[in-house]
Amino acid sequence: MLRTLTSIACLLSLLPAIPATAAPARKPAPRAAAPAKKPAAAPAAGTVTAANLGASLKALGLATTTQDGYQRLRVEEERFSYLIDLRFSDSGEWLVCMAHHPLFSNGPHGDHAPLIKDWGPLFQKYNVPFYFCGHDHDLQHLEFSGLPTSFIVSGGGGAALTKLKREERGPFSQSVYGFTHLQVSPEKFIVRHIDPQLKQLHGFQRSLNGRVDLLRA
Repeated sequence: MLRTLTSIACLLSLLPAIPATAAPARKPAPRAAAPAKKPAAAPAAGTVTAANLGASLKALGLATTTQDGYQRLRVEEERFSYLIDLRFSDSGEWLVCMAHHPLFSNGPHGDHAPLIKDWGPLFQKYNVPFYFCGHDHDLQHLEFSGLPTSFIVSGGGGAALTKLKREERGPFSQSVYGFTHLQVSPEKFIVRHIDPQLKQLHGFQRSLNGRVDLLRA
Protein backbone atom coordinates (compact mmCIF):
# COMPACT_ATOMS: atom_id res chain seq x y z
CA MET A 1 0.00 0.00 0.00
CA LEU A 2 1.31 3.44 -0.89
CA ARG A 3 2.22 5.56 2.07
CA THR A 4 1.46 9.24 1.75
CA LEU A 5 3.49 11.70 3.78
CA THR A 6 1.42 14.60 4.99
CA SER A 7 1.96 17.45 7.41
CA ILE A 8 -0.31 17.48 10.44
CA ALA A 9 -1.47 20.84 11.80
CA CYS A 10 -1.82 21.08 15.60
CA LEU A 11 -4.71 23.23 16.85
CA LEU A 12 -4.30 24.99 20.23
CA SER A 13 -7.55 25.82 22.03
CA LEU A 14 -7.84 28.91 24.22
CA LEU A 15 -8.33 28.40 27.96
CA PRO A 16 -11.73 29.63 29.24
CA ALA A 17 -11.76 32.93 31.15
CA ILE A 18 -12.02 32.74 34.95
CA PRO A 19 -15.49 33.87 36.18
CA ALA A 20 -15.60 37.12 38.17
CA THR A 21 -16.89 35.25 41.27
CA ALA A 22 -13.97 32.86 41.34
CA ALA A 23 -11.77 32.93 44.40
CA PRO A 24 -8.45 34.63 43.88
CA ALA A 25 -5.67 32.23 43.09
CA ARG A 26 -2.95 31.76 45.70
CA LYS A 27 0.38 33.22 44.84
CA PRO A 28 2.98 30.51 44.46
CA ALA A 29 5.97 30.55 46.76
CA PRO A 30 8.87 32.46 45.23
CA ARG A 31 11.42 30.32 43.45
CA ALA A 32 15.01 30.94 42.68
CA ALA A 33 15.42 32.09 39.13
CA ALA A 34 16.59 29.29 36.88
CA PRO A 35 19.87 29.97 35.11
CA ALA A 36 19.38 31.11 31.54
CA LYS A 37 19.92 28.39 29.01
CA LYS A 38 22.58 28.94 26.42
CA PRO A 39 21.24 28.81 22.87
CA ALA A 40 22.03 25.57 21.11
CA ALA A 41 25.03 25.87 18.85
CA ALA A 42 24.41 25.54 15.14
CA PRO A 43 25.58 22.20 13.74
CA ALA A 44 28.98 22.12 12.15
CA ALA A 45 28.99 22.54 8.41
CA GLY A 46 28.76 19.22 6.68
CA THR A 47 27.21 17.44 9.68
CA VAL A 48 25.28 14.34 8.64
CA THR A 49 22.28 13.00 10.57
CA ALA A 50 20.04 10.08 9.70
CA ALA A 51 16.33 9.54 10.28
CA ASN A 52 13.93 6.66 9.70
CA LEU A 53 10.73 8.11 8.19
CA GLY A 54 8.91 4.84 7.63
CA ALA A 55 9.28 1.35 6.26
CA SER A 56 10.24 2.59 2.79
CA LEU A 57 11.86 5.98 3.36
CA LYS A 58 14.91 7.11 5.28
CA ALA A 59 16.68 10.45 5.10
CA LEU A 60 20.08 12.00 5.60
CA GLY A 61 20.01 15.60 6.77
CA LEU A 62 23.05 17.63 5.78
CA ALA A 63 23.81 20.87 7.63
CA THR A 64 24.69 23.73 5.30
CA THR A 65 24.79 26.61 7.76
CA THR A 66 27.31 27.36 10.50
CA GLN A 67 27.11 29.77 13.40
CA ASP A 68 29.28 32.15 11.41
CA GLY A 69 26.99 31.97 8.39
CA TYR A 70 27.11 30.32 5.00
CA GLN A 71 30.54 29.06 3.99
CA ARG A 72 32.23 26.36 1.96
CA LEU A 73 30.99 22.99 3.17
CA ARG A 74 32.44 19.53 3.32
CA VAL A 75 30.90 16.20 4.29
CA GLU A 76 33.31 13.58 5.55
CA GLU A 77 32.92 10.63 3.22
CA GLU A 78 33.73 8.18 6.02
CA ARG A 79 30.69 9.30 8.03
CA PHE A 80 28.49 9.58 4.95
CA SER A 81 29.34 6.06 3.78
CA TYR A 82 28.99 4.67 7.33
CA LEU A 83 25.40 5.94 7.57
CA ILE A 84 24.65 4.68 4.07
CA ASP A 85 25.84 1.18 5.00
CA LEU A 86 24.21 1.22 8.43
CA ARG A 87 20.81 2.67 7.60
CA PHE A 88 20.17 2.07 3.93
CA SER A 89 21.37 -1.45 3.25
CA ASP A 90 17.90 -3.01 3.06
CA SER A 91 16.35 -3.51 -0.35
CA GLY A 92 13.26 -1.48 -1.14
CA GLU A 93 14.36 1.50 0.95
CA TRP A 94 14.64 4.95 -0.56
CA LEU A 95 17.54 7.20 0.36
CA VAL A 96 16.71 10.91 0.48
CA CYS A 97 19.24 13.65 1.24
CA MET A 98 17.98 17.00 2.50
CA ALA A 99 19.52 20.38 3.27
CA HIS A 100 18.63 24.05 3.07
CA HIS A 101 20.84 25.11 0.16
CA PRO A 102 20.66 23.72 -3.39
CA LEU A 103 23.48 22.26 -5.43
CA PHE A 104 21.74 23.26 -8.65
CA SER A 105 19.08 25.93 -8.99
CA ASN A 106 17.45 27.97 -11.75
CA GLY A 107 16.59 30.57 -9.11
CA PRO A 108 18.44 33.77 -8.20
CA HIS A 109 21.06 32.04 -6.04
CA GLY A 110 22.03 29.78 -8.93
CA ASP A 111 24.29 26.74 -8.74
CA HIS A 112 26.73 26.47 -5.86
CA ALA A 113 30.10 25.26 -7.12
CA PRO A 114 31.56 24.22 -3.71
CA LEU A 115 28.54 22.05 -2.90
CA ILE A 116 28.62 20.53 -6.37
CA LYS A 117 32.30 19.77 -5.93
CA ASP A 118 32.04 18.36 -2.39
CA TRP A 119 28.67 16.60 -2.41
CA GLY A 120 28.17 15.79 -6.10
CA PRO A 121 30.76 12.98 -6.16
CA LEU A 122 29.28 11.47 -2.98
CA PHE A 123 25.76 11.49 -4.43
CA GLN A 124 27.10 9.85 -7.57
CA LYS A 125 29.27 7.28 -5.78
CA TYR A 126 26.48 6.19 -3.43
CA ASN A 127 23.72 6.50 -6.04
CA VAL A 128 21.60 9.00 -4.09
CA PRO A 129 18.21 9.21 -5.87
CA PHE A 130 16.86 12.43 -4.29
CA TYR A 131 18.13 15.73 -2.93
CA PHE A 132 15.51 18.07 -1.43
CA CYS A 133 16.25 21.68 -0.51
CA GLY A 134 14.82 25.19 -0.36
CA HIS A 135 16.61 28.56 -0.20
CA ASP A 136 15.26 29.91 -3.50
CA HIS A 137 11.59 30.90 -3.26
CA ASP A 138 10.18 28.81 -6.08
CA LEU A 139 9.45 25.21 -7.08
CA GLN A 140 11.87 23.18 -9.17
CA HIS A 141 12.69 19.69 -10.40
CA LEU A 142 16.04 19.35 -12.17
CA GLU A 143 17.61 16.32 -13.83
CA PHE A 144 21.10 16.11 -15.32
CA SER A 145 22.56 13.59 -17.71
CA GLY A 146 25.09 11.34 -15.99
CA LEU A 147 23.89 12.16 -12.45
CA PRO A 148 21.73 9.64 -10.52
CA THR A 149 19.99 12.30 -8.40
CA SER A 150 16.69 14.14 -8.86
CA PHE A 151 17.19 17.67 -7.47
CA ILE A 152 14.06 19.17 -5.89
CA VAL A 153 13.71 22.78 -4.72
CA SER A 154 10.62 23.40 -2.59
CA GLY A 155 10.73 27.04 -1.55
CA GLY A 156 7.25 28.34 -2.39
CA GLY A 157 5.82 28.08 1.10
CA GLY A 158 4.84 31.71 1.66
CA ALA A 159 7.76 34.15 1.62
CA ALA A 160 8.03 36.61 -1.26
CA LEU A 161 8.71 34.82 -4.53
CA THR A 162 11.95 35.39 -6.43
CA LYS A 163 12.44 35.52 -10.19
CA LEU A 164 14.07 32.64 -11.96
CA LYS A 165 17.53 33.35 -13.31
CA ARG A 166 17.32 30.69 -16.01
CA GLU A 167 14.57 28.49 -17.41
CA GLU A 168 16.21 26.25 -19.99
CA ARG A 169 16.95 23.47 -17.49
CA GLY A 170 14.21 21.19 -16.31
CA PRO A 171 12.00 19.40 -16.51
CA PHE A 172 10.31 21.99 -14.24
CA SER A 173 10.94 25.33 -12.57
CA GLN A 174 8.42 28.04 -11.78
CA SER A 175 8.37 31.07 -9.50
CA VAL A 176 5.06 30.15 -7.83
CA TYR A 177 3.64 29.46 -4.40
CA GLY A 178 3.00 25.86 -3.46
CA PHE A 179 4.25 22.82 -1.61
CA THR A 180 5.74 19.43 -2.42
CA HIS A 181 3.82 16.20 -1.83
CA LEU A 182 5.59 12.82 -1.56
CA GLN A 183 4.02 9.41 -2.11
CA VAL A 184 6.31 6.51 -1.30
CA SER A 185 6.21 2.75 -1.69
CA PRO A 186 9.01 0.15 -1.88
CA GLU A 187 8.65 0.11 -5.68
CA LYS A 188 8.22 3.77 -6.59
CA PHE A 189 8.58 7.30 -5.32
CA ILE A 190 6.19 10.01 -6.56
CA VAL A 191 6.91 13.73 -6.18
CA ARG A 192 4.28 16.38 -6.92
CA HIS A 193 4.48 20.17 -6.76
CA ILE A 194 1.03 21.43 -5.69
CA ASP A 195 -0.27 25.01 -5.84
CA PRO A 196 -2.37 26.70 -3.08
CA GLN A 197 -5.58 25.61 -4.86
CA LEU A 198 -4.37 21.97 -4.61
CA LYS A 199 -3.79 21.76 -8.35
CA GLN A 200 -0.80 19.72 -9.50
CA LEU A 201 1.75 21.94 -11.19
CA HIS A 202 4.27 19.20 -11.89
CA GLY A 203 4.75 15.58 -10.97
CA PHE A 204 7.06 12.68 -11.66
CA GLN A 205 7.57 9.08 -10.65
CA ARG A 206 10.93 7.47 -9.99
CA SER A 207 11.51 3.71 -9.97
CA LEU A 208 14.17 1.88 -8.00
CA ASN A 209 16.11 1.30 -11.22
CA GLY A 210 16.47 5.09 -11.63
CA ARG A 211 13.89 5.60 -14.34
CA VAL A 212 12.08 8.95 -14.14
CA ASP A 213 8.62 9.33 -15.74
CA LEU A 214 6.70 12.62 -15.78
CA LEU A 215 3.09 12.53 -14.60
CA ARG A 216 0.21 14.31 -16.28
CA ALA A 217 -1.49 17.01 -14.24
